[in-house]
Amino acid sequence: MAVEAGTGARALRYVEEYGVEYPVLLDADNTLAEIFGFKAIPNGVLLDEGGRLLWAEFSHCNVEDKNQIEGLKEAIQVGQSAEAVTAAEEEGELGKALRQAAKALYNLGQEFLVKGNTQKAIEAWQEALRYEPDSYLIRKQIWALRNPERFHPTVDYDWQRQQLERETQDERPF
Repeated sequence: MAVEAGTGARALRYVEEYGVEYPVLLDADNTLAEIFGFKAIPNGVLLDEGGRLLWAEFSHCNVEDKNQIEGLKEAIQVGQSAEAVTAAEEEGELGKALRQAAKALYNLGQEFLVKGNTQKAIEAWQEALRYEPDSYLIRKQIWALRNPERFHPTVDYDWQRQQLERETQDERPF
């Protein structure tokens, strides 16, 4: 994650210089500090594909620190070989953090929509769904932008039920 006001140009230079191939989140309004409770930067956070927190280094993350690199490698191995977080932990502080992340991304999508950038709004909401996949509210916003005829002048509730079933079936692990 990069906490940087403005365009993110400094973060982009870092990404290009180090050949970063993983997603980097630009947090221009410092929302992640609220979510994770850190007071200083730099920070590093590794989430698995399901949004589970595997590793975090707050306030003094250094991509060249050998101990941090080893901790990160170990977290990746743990994440690949077993469940990184138990269901109880997900319902606790981590669950709260994931819901807050989803809320922040939802709000970001709203800002994009207000500014007329429908595609960016959809992208933000899709990312929010990764953190809160059971949110019908988030899904409905995406559907309404992609399929306005299903919402105006009348709402097609049957289509929404079918769409929800299709999407959640596609998301089920096999």
